[in-house]
Amino acid sequence: MYFPTETVLDLVELGIIPQSSRQLGQTLTLDTAGSIRRLANGVLKARMRPSLQKFKSTISFSDTYPPAFNGLWAGDIVTVHCAAEISGKVGSAFVRPHVPGSVIWRNAVGDVVASGANEASAPVGATNYTFRPIVVFMVEAWDLDTDEWGAVGSSTLNLREV
Repeated sequence: MYFPTETVLDLVELGIIPQSSRQLGQTLTLDTAGSIRRLANGVLKARMRPSLQKFKSTISFSDTYPPAFNGLWAGDIVTVHCAAEISGKVGSAFVRPHVPGSVIWRNAVGDVVASGANEASAPVGATNYTFRPIVVFMVEAWDLDTDEWGAVGSSTLNLREV
């Protein structure tokens, strides 16, 4: 069952249970697993192939009800419409597909520039943009914490891009 959200984050296969995401936070980090090495001569080298340029994410929730993690196990695949935004300069490609309606174009002084029919195309006068990516992740782990007296449930979901 899919639940309407109180947040811009969307866990496509799970949905967001109402009153489970009001204190939501998301961190996107680079998954650099062994990709940067220092050689014997002291030179630092990046040895990452473009196909291995992936993200890791931690999503934290704190609200009245816990998120819909029942049946969610390490190794499960989840499509995430991220709450975290990525910025870029005009002319640079989006690193992942964008959530429809999430692209915001800005000019050199930071004012919003209206996009045309195709929000992924830079409008005249835009110098940079922000967008929320759509990323397919694998569940690494999750935890739930309940404060019975405070009637608050907190949880963390750790993900790695597939």
